[in-house]
Amino acid sequence: MASLCVLPDHLLLDILSLVPMGDLIRNCRPVCSRWRDLVDLLKTIQHQTLKTSLYRAAFRCFLKVR
Repeated sequence: MASLCVLPDHLLLDILSLVPMGDLIRNCRPVCSRWRDLVDLLKTIQHQTLKTSLYRAAFRCFLKVR
């Protein structure tokens, strides 16, 4: 039987990105150092995406006000 350990990081990231962040932190992050690093990377990507979205929304509001 194949193991998730043989998957390259980009595929494992795709799979882990489907799991809610709370579950990733509680259940997936403690599995091993590789998974911890991938979950941390997903947290960073999610944070940056949210931050970028908020900046864009604020900028659009600013343009409408002017």
